[in-house]
Amino acid sequence: MHVGVIIGTIMAANVWIRILPAQAQMLDAVKKGEKPDLTKGMRAKMRSRHNNYMTFPVIFIMISNHFPHTYGDKLNWLILIILIIASTIIKHIMNINENFSFWGTPSIITTAIALTIIYFITLQPKENNNLKQEEKVSFSQVKEIINNRCVSCHSSKPSDDIFKSAPLGLMLDKDENIISSQAKIKTMVVDSKVMPLANKTNMTDEERKIIGLWIEQGANLNK
Repeated sequence: MHVGVIIGTIMAANVWIRILPAQAQMLDAVKKGEKPDLTKGMRAKMRSRHNNYMTFPVIFIMISNHFPHTYGDKLNWLILIILIIASTIIKHIMNINENFSFWGTPSIITTAIALTIIYFITLQPKENNNLKQEEKVSFSQVKEIINNRCVSCHSSKPSDDIFKSAPLGLMLDKDENIISSQAKIKTMVVDSKVMPLANKTNMTDEERKIIGLWIEQGANLNK
């Protein structure tokens, strides 16, 4: 998020401090019958080119909340760097090739390399539980963890000091809601570990493993 703010600020500054003033100054010169300073236009063009190359990275950062495997990984900084480099290369190919096709060979190679690296970093099999697979995890174990770590935000009446309504409308204070939300819980709590937010409630890895194993075992209401 901070990287996105920095890049977005640079892009906005390029427009408001460099590009638009240069355009206004050149237009004023033409209106006065004077010869415009072309160096201003060249500098503005350079800033516009900078913005052009930063477009794809900013777009990804804007929608990255839909991809918790990227920002939730312990190597999220490396994943972001890879994505920025790959998207910048694709943008460059688009700029220099008038007949650019996204599915062209250079783009396929670049994208394939990026996705392969991301796969091995983020989607490789996670460490297995210390719990044995045959050990049955009861719903009461899972519910206790969720009550202690999640319900302060995700309930009909959150007790959290920041969230006064359940984020995304997800309420886990009822058994049936936990069952119906198991896919989201697995993605956000077990796989990416991005929830609880900033691990505010101090959920442990062991607790995450218990939830993951319960889901693997069918996520039923056995007590």
